[in-house]
Amino acid sequence: MKSWWVKLFLGGVILLLLLIFVILLAANLGAVKIPITKLFLEPYKTIFFKIRLPRIALGLTVGAALGLAGTVYQGVLKTPLADPYILGVSSGAAAAVALLTLLKSFPYYALPLGAFLGSIVALLLVFLISRKPEPNRLILAGIIVNSFLGAIVTFVLAVSRENMHQIIYWLMGGLSNKGFKEAGVLGLYLLFGLGFLFIFARDLNAMSFGDDTAVQLGVEVNKKRVLFLMLASFLTAGAVSFSGTIGFVGLVVPQVVELIFGKDFRLLIPLSTLAGAILLVFADALARSILAPAELPVGVITAFIGAPFFAYLFIRRGYHA
Repeated sequence: MKSWWVKLFLGGVILLLLLIFVILLAANLGAVKIPITKLFLEPYKTIFFKIRLPRIALGLTVGAALGLAGTVYQGVLKTPLADPYILGVSSGAAAAVALLTLLKSFPYYALPLGAFLGSIVALLLVFLISRKPEPNRLILAGIIVNSFLGAIVTFVLAVSRENMHQIIYWLMGGLSNKGFKEAGVLGLYLLFGLGFLFIFARDLNAMSFGDDTAVQLGVEVNKKRVLFLMLASFLTAGAVSFSGTIGFVGLVVPQVVELIFGKDFRLLIPLSTLAGAILLVFADALARSILAPAELPVGVITAFIGAPFFAYLFIRRGYHA
């Protein structure tokens, strides 16, 4: 039996190679094909370095953040159905950002800060409504909170008629008109979250066996649960503030990684981060090439992938998920 660090090394190498392949694929897909031999010639140079490469960079960080956040939610809440989108955390961040758009102007840092506060409020509402941290109750509470937050977003759309199409497109999730600046900010979020969670991966492993077992192993369960959920919401908020609402990445990625590499959070945390980046970069490449030169919101592609996967998990696990 291989030790966890050997699995981590092998899995990391495989996913890094796959990530490089997906990046090269995404760089060439779209309305304009970019021959390698003409990469540094105009207009290909401008298309690649000014449009596609910044977009790929943002896709990497957003996908990684959502994949990591989904891993934490599923680990802490002990259900494979947990996901920032399904729990309403993404919707909370989106509603906060939508409300900020009603203002004429606001500082650059207000978007991620407002999104974080919105995600925390949404998570608190989910726990207040569910009353017990049981998987089915949390999922149903997430649906209720999503409906309420959807009403807030609809109100914003009704008031902001001039920006209605822009807000709708943003809510469906997209990586256009953003780039290295946003990717750099979210990358800092990601580095902090990765480092912190990897240090406490053993605590997540202990909590996966149940609260009683974790307490016997010296884990402060309640304190760590709150801390982990806030960190996952922090990562989700950062992703939503720059890319809009992109669902199901945090649902699909941890399950696939766990199926291949096992349920050890020392593996799940870094490998789900890489897998999330791969999935979103690939989904975005499809979004801008399927109907080229027209472009689909990337959230549509992830929904096509994630919704059937969610249905499969729900049916396989039954109502007692």
